[in-house]
Amino acid sequence: MIESIQQIGKYVTQEEGVSLKNPEDVLTLLCEDPASSQAYRHIFTIEVETDGGSCSFVRVGTEEYSHDKIPRYMYRKGGAKGPDFSLTSRLTEPEKFFPNKILGWLKQDFNGSVSGQDLCFIEDLHQCIADHTEEIVGALTEKSDAIKKNKENAIVTITFSQNGTKKYIGDIPLFQDLFREKALTKYYSKYSTESRAEDQVCSVCQERKDEVYGFVSPYPFYTVDKKGMVSGGFDQSLAWKNNPVCQDCALLLEEGKKYLEECARFRFQGFDYFLIPKPVRPGVDTEVYEIIEEFHRQGAETHLSAKYMHLLDQAQDEILDLLSRQENTFLCNILIYHAGKGEFKIDRYIEDVFPSRLRTLFDAKKKVDALPYISDLEVAAFKDGKKIGNVPYQFDFGTVRHFFRAEVDESLNGYFLEIVNKIFTGRPVDYQFLIYAYMRKIRKLFAQNYPTKESSLRGLALLCYLSELGLLMNHTRKCMMKPSIADLRTDIPEPKAGEITDEIFEHYADFFDTDAKKAVFLEGALAQLLLDIQYRERGATPFRTKLHGLNLDRRSVIALFPKVQNKLEEYGKNYYRGLEQLIARHMVQAGEDWKMSKDEISFYFTMGMNLAYLFKAKKEDEEPEGDE
Repeated sequence: MIESIQQIGKYVTQEEGVSLKNPEDVLTLLCEDPASSQAYRHIFTIEVETDGGSCSFVRVGTEEYSHDKIPRYMYRKGGAKGPDFSLTSRLTEPEKFFPNKILGWLKQDFNGSVSGQDLCFIEDLHQCIADHTEEIVGALTEKSDAIKKNKENAIVTITFSQNGTKKYIGDIPLFQDLFREKALTKYYSKYSTESRAEDQVCSVCQERKDEVYGFVSPYPFYTVDKKGMVSGGFDQSLAWKNNPVCQDCALLLEEGKKYLEECARFRFQGFDYFLIPKPVRPGVDTEVYEIIEEFHRQGAETHLSAKYMHLLDQAQDEILDLLSRQENTFLCNILIYHAGKGEFKIDRYIEDVFPSRLRTLFDAKKKVDALPYISDLEVAAFKDGKKIGNVPYQFDFGTVRHFFRAEVDESLNGYFLEIVNKIFTGRPVDYQFLIYAYMRKIRKLFAQNYPTKESSLRGLALLCYLSELGLLMNHTRKCMMKPSIADLRTDIPEPKAGEITDEIFEHYADFFDTDAKKAVFLEGALAQLLLDIQYRERGATPFRTKLHGLNLDRRSVIALFPKVQNKLEEYGKNYYRGLEQLIARHMVQAGEDWKMSKDEISFYFTMGMNLAYLFKAKKEDEEPEGDE
């Protein structure tokens, strides 16, 4: 991953014509954009007039923020409780901000960094600013209050005027040198310790360099804040042995990080992720970067149009379909993470996914979306957390998330991400584990009298998707050869039932590979048809209590069958004798050893319940509503 980020940084610097050997270019790379959001529209300038030696305060002025002036603002974020790396900072509460960020910077010990006239100039500037603290804080407060009404923020910097010429701190060599020195110090100075070494091999570029540093990491998932984290001992000054990085690679890693956060940061199913491209031939196959940049420039509205297919999340912009259309000149790495309060935790890192693999994933999605019964499903659509209607179901990783959403159990996040990882990398997913997850959710819905159709068909869709990819493990069982059920179906009184079952079992042959599964599925359909009749007759479904909360096994399914038949006869509406004969004969064919878990039996039964409408008799539809 680190090497891929460094390659991105190298691409960015080459495109911008930046040389790491040029001190001015290095200074530009070290600068950060002080406007962390669009709310930062204003620059409050503490204007100082100088004759080359002494300084005098003029006023606090206001100007509009300009992206082109980032090198002149010369900003880089420092610690939360200390000054930033220069005299440019984001304004917070003026009473706290001014002594911390402005006076705090000027109070630093510059002995050893500057001397002579330069040191005198800084001391004179410090005295000038400190003498006008009350006036400056008052002006900042007044200006800040004015822009807060529009929910806007400001950046504060110091400007200098001499003989009518205005200069920002980034225009003055003294402040440039101090900024460059302090910014580079962060790579080797931390925890009141220095960690650097001379004439060592950089772990990123694998070249021997004059100096390497020990505290370089683009993201804080690697730290040595505790002494025990240093390999081979407890001396943090030896952290360079863990991860030696040269100055050039440190700068390139920062540029790569900026690129990812600007162009390649996305969300799916509640998770943040970076798409990190890795060209097969670094420096040659750069087209992937151009594709990502173009996608970023087009805007979210284009991303969410029908132009792009979605696999991760229907509601989020996604570049994977576009990348899947490319040649195998690069690999995709997906870094799923969560960050906050100085923490950066990697949840999953999915490595080395070729465009051809992405094409395979999208081709399988297309096939699942076209499957009968699944393609008829409609699911709720939401916008800003509110339901706006129903839309046709399309397979995406939201189907996996449907069964592994961590409202109660955080471990479900791990299961979800592991399945996503396996799909991308082509590793098998256990069928029995999925069935267990399906029924955990379906039973909860059933107990609360919520519909289970969406969950059961989503479950079927995921099974079909994994089967299409060849990733479904432990779902096929070999059975002894028995006479075909087709030989026993010559006298079925209702031919419709046989036609429908043939169609269902043909479309989903991988999942109806035993007579036991067929029998359970069809009995689920018959049970639902009875519940529908009960509801028409009585406005209630008392037989629901006989379904054991959808916690079924072979014995309960066999015992349930005659009870359903008897109830249909009691209502005088047993229109499903053909279906009953099919169930009976599949049960006979299944024998005694079904080799199905309770969860599996319950899932197939639930699927039957939710596809029962396919078997509904015309006589039932023709009955007048008032005859209940």
